Amino acid sequence: MSERTELESDLESDLEIVGVLPAAGLGSRLHPFYYPKELLTIAYEAQADGGVQPVLATEFGLRALAAAGARRCVVIIADWKLEIVRCLPSDDPRLPRLAYVKQGAPTGSADAVGCILDWIVGASACLVLPDTVFRPVDAVTRICDALRGSGADLVLGVFPTTKPEQLGPVTLGPQGRVLEVVEKPPRPAVANTWGMAAWRPTFSRLFADLRRDPRRRPNSIGEVFNEAVKAGLDVRAVEFADGSYFDLGTADNLRALFVESQG
Repeated sequence: MSERTELESDLESDLEIVGVLPAAGLGSRLHPFYYPKELLTIAYEAQADGGVQPVLATEFGLRALAAAGARRCVVIIADWKLEIVRCLPSDDPRLPRLAYVKQGAPTGSADAVGCILDWIVGASACLVLPDTVFRPVDAVTRICDALRGSGADLVLGVFPTTKPEQLGPVTLGPQGRVLEVVEKPPRPAVANTWGMAAWRPTFSRLFADLRRDPRRRPNSIGEVFNEAVKAGLDVRAVEFADGSYFDLGTADNLRALFVESQG
């Protein structure tokens, strides 16, 4: 069981959760695409004045974070993604307050998330990928509630998938304990993937320690999750066995999402 200081206990008394959205990737799997995939329109909403308003992929995740109680969110961007700042509303009451951190180079998801650790000291965090659409829509709330209601250091949201070799399958033990997280294995043992994560400062500290050690510095955030398991942190999962998870980073997945939306 991991140790927590009295100060951390006070900071976590109401378990403030800060949203984390990494949106600095190149989007190379959708080439040639002429704008950030995070700005894909996934739905349209009717407005009181009779008009319609597009719902962007990134807004889907941000609304889920707000519903889970995240009052603020750090969005990780890059020089080639500044259009996201212009397009995301800064005064929408349905979204958390947004801050932006720039990642200098596209060096992997672990570096993207790791570059904001100093911004969330003393708070818990919830990672949602801004180019994904998932069901149930309250999945983020449920993993955050699981974190609040347990002594877990890290809680993963786990979804079924037909393409675990392209994602991050999770081996589960009794009572939802996570035994292993594997990054894009050629022969996956399970047909699922993690799709979101919520954690306490204990996990952030482990993450920061890994980044400081050049021999152990991870490339992907999934590798960090697995290091947490190996280090003995309390890592659990909420499994959404009847849910769905769409990574919008490929044309095939965009087509699959379109087919589902047509009923």
